[in-house]
Amino acid sequence: MSFESSTRLRVRLLTPAARRAARERVLTVLETTGRPSTGRALDDLAAAFATFDRSELWLALAVLHGELPAASELRRIRRLTELDGPWAALQRTLTLAATGGSYPLVRVIGPGTTLLDVTGVQAGASTNGGEVAQRLASEWATAPGVVPVTWTASRKALRALTPQESIELGYPAPSLSAEEILVPHNAAYVLVGTADKPRSSECLIALGQSSDNATASIGFGLGPLIGPEAYRRQEAEERFSWHVAAQRSFGTLVVVGSGIMEHYRGWERMLPAVGFAGPKLIEFAVTPAADEAQTPNDWPAISHSVGSAIGIYAGR
Repeated sequence: MSFESSTRLRVRLLTPAARRAARERVLTVLETTGRPSTGRALDDLAAAFATFDRSELWLALAVLHGELPAASELRRIRRLTELDGPWAALQRTLTLAATGGSYPLVRVIGPGTTLLDVTGVQAGASTNGGEVAQRLASEWATAPGVVPVTWTASRKALRALTPQESIELGYPAPSLSAEEILVPHNAAYVLVGTADKPRSSECLIALGQSSDNATASIGFGLGPLIGPEAYRRQEAEERFSWHVAAQRSFGTLVVVGSGIMEHYRGWERMLPAVGFAGPKLIEFAVTPAADEAQTPNDWPAISHSVGSAIGIYAGR
């Protein structure tokens, strides 16, 4: 059986609800990437797969799967397209999309919007940014065009906060439903805390390397790598290394603290040896303790300066 026949058969075997959801996602991909839609969704998508560039393929997989793709999956789909044709790639893509069992609404987030990942500052999260991360996120959450987000339970997709989560963090009521999967496209993504879970870190590496989104992260030091014995187990070298791996694929890294920039400069010098150019480093000397050293009135100005460096307050 050819890849095309097999793909069509797999689609016919889906439940009616799953087919409708899959069709909606296909049409979203075609519309967002500017590809023609003739009414024959599968044929149109196969034709599009043959011409997708790297960022378009990232977007297509994110929308069709309902989760952000890892770099390894992007490479696999690209190889299938080149070696066996677009129907082979489409067969794998739609098969993976059908294994989740549910089809939540996927919302593409476009230009002018910043997804602010506050997972690392939620209750129970481990982040070496501490008070500074919480204060920055709290100030940025109220900025125009900023949508605070967190990861789904699978750690493979982004969603808006629930009303209760927003209340707990002291943020405004969310404007988007937490039931929707959010996929940025020509937008911006900012990581405030740490991303020390392998699944989400793998997705962030691909987001930084392959998508058309502006990406930025806040750096509060490399302590768990330099002296892991001083940190709790969940912050130690093995898990923190996932966070640093994600950061090295981002466009900008704002180093917030005193006396830690030299560590990042050393890290930056090592990146070319493993094939990474690394992010643009920007330093802000803010006291990590953020208690008596900074007054509450200082924080709006501090957050505006740091936020401007990563585009949150661009033009404002």
